[in-house]
Amino acid sequence: VWHVLMRIPSKTVVTAPTSSQLFDACFAEMKNVAKRLKPPFNDLLEIKSDRIELKSQPESTFISCRTSRAEQPEALAGVHSQNVLLIADEASGVPNAVFEAASGSMSGHNATTVLTGNPTRNTGFFYDTHNRLRDDWYTMHVSCVTSPRVSDDFVEDMKKRERSLQSTRRIRRVLLEVRLAHGQKLGRTMEGTPAWHAVSMRAILQRAADARVTVSGEVVGSFDGPGIVLLVGVTHGDDDDAAARLADKVYGLRIFEHRHASDATCLPPSAPREVSARDLELPVLIISQFTLYAETRKGRRPTWDHAAPGSVAEPIIDAVAAAFTSLGAPVSTGRFGADMQVTFTNDGPVTISLEI
Repeated sequence: VWHVLMRIPSKTVVTAPTSSQLFDACFAEMKNVAKRLKPPFNDLLEIKSDRIELKSQPESTFISCRTSRAEQPEALAGVHSQNVLLIADEASGVPNAVFEAASGSMSGHNATTVLTGNPTRNTGFFYDTHNRLRDDWYTMHVSCVTSPRVSDDFVEDMKKRERSLQSTRRIRRVLLEVRLAHGQKLGRTMEGTPAWHAVSMRAILQRAADARVTVSGEVVGSFDGPGIVLLVGVTHGDDDDAAARLADKVYGLRIFEHRHASDATCLPPSAPREVSARDLELPVLIISQFTLYAETRKGRRPTWDHAAPGSVAEPIIDAVAAAFTSLGAPVSTGRFGADMQVTFTNDGPVTISLEI
């Protein structure tokens, strides 16, 4: 609607794999937006059953709806104007032949294609735009977990359904994630940044001889002697289960040696050469670190679209700290959202990147 009002002349063509998806969902929303326009825009458009036209230039400036079918791939073909906008809703279901036929419509200087939908297939043009062709497209990943329009009950219900799926290939719609049964990720995430699977909780573990974090000159967390410095990034959809898995994995990794044991720690003669922080009851310093989700493929300014907002991330960071405490770890933390200065001596060095 914005395009037809602000780009004159312009032709906007909207398609979807089924007429119900096109007219009952996508175009219905467009008509609702057009009907809610306020003066002076409310009198500029004429709304029809399958078309929205600019009254002053109905032949040259309009929105038109065309259903995509493999046997009739010309849905997006033959669209030529000074300004062209092609929109494919539920693009995973749109046949490749439709996109091939649309290539001529994209020949102009002001031609844009927008593809939207759930990643219900791991083949096809829509999939390729987030994988093989991702450098040529601006991609976005919108998670319903953080959407105000989606209820928490729905998200929890969908998560339960996902866990019950036992098929060879499962499709995760809540976080727009596609995986194989054994957990192999297909491509990169749909976020204009990573692509097809929703990313996981991330952490950087560093074996340290000492560590300290200060805020405005005040020491808010520290340990002397061997321990773990853990930088933790939280993404959309992370929960307490992910926090518990991270703590269990990190505290159980055998990355320390007998020399790291304190005098009060008694290791049995049969103990392996490499031991875990849990074996030695070593401290952990936890620092929230949203920049672990930096996306740097395009341009010089990193983006952090995969990082969860503070209202989501802070309780998960607290859950990570609580999980370590339940394992018997002496835990200290930084201060969430603060400008922190973190200093430590990396012992080894040992630095490990994890995704949970």
